[in-house]
Amino acid sequence: MKTKYAWGLVTLLLLAHQMYPQGLQLEPMAGHAGFYYQHILGTPLDNHTGFGVLNISSASARYSNSLPPELMTQIYLTHQVWKYLSVGAGMIYVTAAGMRPTAMGQFVRAYKEFSLVIFPRVDLWKNPSMELMTIMEYRPKIASTLALYSRIQLQTIWNKYSHLKSSQHLRLGLDKGSIQFGLAVVLEEYGTGFSTYQNYGLFIRKELKNIPPEKR
Repeated sequence: MKTKYAWGLVTLLLLAHQMYPQGLQLEPMAGHAGFYYQHILGTPLDNHTGFGVLNISSASARYSNSLPPELMTQIYLTHQVWKYLSVGAGMIYVTAAGMRPTAMGQFVRAYKEFSLVIFPRVDLWKNPSMELMTIMEYRPKIASTLALYSRIQLQTIWNKYSHLKSSQHLRLGLDKGSIQFGLAVVLEEYGTGFSTYQNYGLFIRKELKNIPPEKR
């Protein structure tokens, strides 16, 4: 089952260029305690109606045999209800919990050097888990073709009984064109006892953005 979903993610990435995505962000990270990968893919289905597709996926492989690999992928049909706000419904697959229906909201506000994403999600079933993810990026220019790249990505997941997982992802490096690279920190806390996992290493990130046909 895990292999099937892993191949599904690979297929999605291979098709990404054909979809002319509105935005595709790919980021692998190699650290002292494990390997981490994340991508975020958004593409409009119809620019006039505001409908689109959003996919967020991540995978963790730890070097320690006591920590199992984790795979998460979620895909939504979204609708833009305001300039900065979209809502959507779809499916999420998580290694430990399997597949379930879910709903989300997404607030996105981007300035010249700073951007903010707030992403709440809730399962659509009798024992739902609730998630809140916040991403803040700051990219001040330090030269004509070079900028500082920094990101804080916070996530917390709860159900009605207890805490399930929280994570803090920190990135600090350089931004040159559509590529960002530098130092990475991953901190994770699990369960009611908040048992911790830490991973320190390097990341590289690639951004692909939609270019209208007339500007290619």
